Amino acid sequence: MQWMRLVTYKTEKKIPGGNHKAGKALAAFLAAMIFCTILSRAASNMITPTVKVASPRKGTISHKIFAAGTTVENQNQAVFTVSDIRIKLVPVKKGESVQKGDTLFVLDLEDLRDKIEEKEREVQKAELQMKDMDSQESLQQEKKTQAQQRAQEDYDRTVRSTDAQVEEAYQAKLDAEERLREFMEQSTGETSEDMDTIQKVLQQTCDDKSRLLEEAQARLDEVQGNPDATDAEKQSLEQEAAQAKADKEAADAALEQFTAKQESAQSESNKEQIQSLQDASKQADQAYQEALRNQEESLAAADRNREDAGTPSASDSSRKIMELDKKTLEKKLDKMKALLKQKGVLTAPVSGVIQKLNVEPGSFTTEALAVSIADSSAGSRFVAQIPKEQKMYAAAGDEVTLKTVDKRELTGLTVDTITENRENSELYDISVLLKKGELGIGESAILNLEKEMSAYGCTIPTEALRTDENGWFVLVVREKETVLGTELSAEPVYVQIQEKNEQTAALEDGILGGGDRVIISSDKPIETGDRIRQGEES
Repeated sequence: MQWMRLVTYKTEKKIPGGNHKAGKALAAFLAAMIFCTILSRAASNMITPTVKVASPRKGTISHKIFAAGTTVENQNQAVFTVSDIRIKLVPVKKGESVQKGDTLFVLDLEDLRDKIEEKEREVQKAELQMKDMDSQESLQQEKKTQAQQRAQEDYDRTVRSTDAQVEEAYQAKLDAEERLREFMEQSTGETSEDMDTIQKVLQQTCDDKSRLLEEAQARLDEVQGNPDATDAEKQSLEQEAAQAKADKEAADAALEQFTAKQESAQSESNKEQIQSLQDASKQADQAYQEALRNQEESLAAADRNREDAGTPSASDSSRKIMELDKKTLEKKLDKMKALLKQKGVLTAPVSGVIQKLNVEPGSFTTEALAVSIADSSAGSRFVAQIPKEQKMYAAAGDEVTLKTVDKRELTGLTVDTITENRENSELYDISVLLKKGELGIGESAILNLEKEMSAYGCTIPTEALRTDENGWFVLVVREKETVLGTELSAEPVYVQIQEKNEQTAALEDGILGGGDRVIISSDKPIETGDRIRQGEES
């Protein structure tokens, strides 16, 4: 090193007498500088943090789950009884073990007898009410049947009455028309049918002659406008048109003569008589139409009354409800009588541990749960809670061990179910089925589950991880040259975490190499870029 060369330096030339003291002073200065440098380096080494390092290596990560829990029953046997009976005696307490048939509590027999008599009166009352309902229903049915019969009779009567009225009006209409027809025939000497036929024939003849005249005139006009037509053609068409005109005039004259004859045949008195008969015929026709309308309206009203009478009555479930209430009373009465027969004693249906006891002497029974017994014959299960983030490391079928309070270790057990806790969504319930006799109901234990995950190419101790606003990083040992020589410093390397537990973290490959030395801990606080001294390597 440089300071060693300074120590071994020797002057080759003798310093002149005047400069001898200056040479001694220079040597003393250099010696002081060397001493100060050594002292500074020693002091620096004393304050420089010493770090513990580890090199990235291949490895696996295992996750351990520890959770405290208790043993609960697989099956509870509930005990219920008839409500509103005074309790006389309760010889057991919560948490006590009982055998099948042991007395749980005793009812007051005097109060039980009173309640039986009360229920019997209620049953009798319900029977009487049902009998009254049956009678009322029968009477209502009779009235309904009678109303339907009467509505049908009214409808039939309306049909007969309106049919007769319509028939009478129709006959009056026919009679009026007949009288008018007869009078017309007598006035003309011919029947009205003959008169109509003659008039139609004459009118048709006039129409035909008029059409023939138009056609002849059209042909004549066409020939006259044709310069190539001969005089003979023109003369022939002129004669044809003249004849057609004469025929039309003759037909018109015949029609006028017939009409005049018909009008002359009707005197003033005949005209008045005809008008009177025509008015009578019209009134008879109106009366007939009115009879038809009245019949339609009357039948519609009668039919509506018939439909209304046949409309079903509104649903009434009172009778059915009363019958159901009576059955409920009878069922409760039977239970009371059975309790009286067993002298009011309620016994344990199974052997086990009392989990809930909701009865006490002097109080009255309710419809709610009276006693709950953990059925010892149905086995038990261990239940503990684990954080939500640990759920991914456990699954049904995973092997677990349980360590009891008395230091016993139960092995060969597996996870049965993992479900979300009902009270806290951040927790999950993990349950383990137990064999009979392994743990008592309510006994505590610690669950231990260890699960090894996949192998990774780059793992480091978890304590080496650091974080800032840019993410996860580690400090690695780097060498750098200074005026005082080569020094070691802590430099940051940002990493991507693939998996980690409390001891080991797996990093994405390619970020750190096998030769890198990752700082795990130091004897003094260090920051990025600080000078360090390497100590123990893990």
